[in-house]
Amino acid sequence: MDIVLYILGAIVLVALLWFIATAVRTLNTANVFFADSKVILDGIKSDINQMTTDVAIIRTHSVPILVNIADITKHVSGITEGLAPRVEAIYETVDDTLNVVRGAL
Repeated sequence: MDIVLYILGAIVLVALLWFIATAVRTLNTANVFFADSKVILDGIKSDINQMTTDVAIIRTHSVPILVNIADITKHVSGITEGLAPRVEAIYETVDDTLNVVRGAL
């Protein structure tokens, strides 16, 4: 009976050693995975910071351009409103000229 207990004890000891070895390998693999993940996440963070900086620069340069476009649009609207009466006056002048020419013929 003692031999059976020694054999069972040896089997349990081997199983325990196997479990510990597997746990150590798993922890090493997890450690490598987390180290690689940290490097990748640092790269992503750097890319996002660069994109944020680029967007801020684009915004800084585009806002004055958009303000200028709004001003130009306002001025063009004013110019076209001023042209409408002049175009009508030109039409009236052409009509009067045609009437004079028709009357002269």
